[in-house]
Amino acid sequence: MKTLSFFILLFFTFNVQAKNIYISNAGNDVNSGLSPATPWKTIAKLNASFNVISAGDSLLFKRGEVFTGGIIM
Repeated sequence: MKTLSFFILLFFTFNVQAKNIYISNAGNDVNSGLSPATPWKTIAKLNASFNVISAGDSLLFKRGEVFTGGIIM
């Protein structure tokens, strides 16, 4: 029982955090994209960055803005 409790505790200590990626027409593709103050600008940057996007991450497009192009995963 002690071993099982240890593994359960160990499992919950490894905290994997999903990240939000922000995209806005007012952004810049050299930004990190990790905060509303430093968003990416283009879908081309998003397409080029799928190697750093993980399952559970959120892609947040600025409401009311228009984005052209297609997302290629």
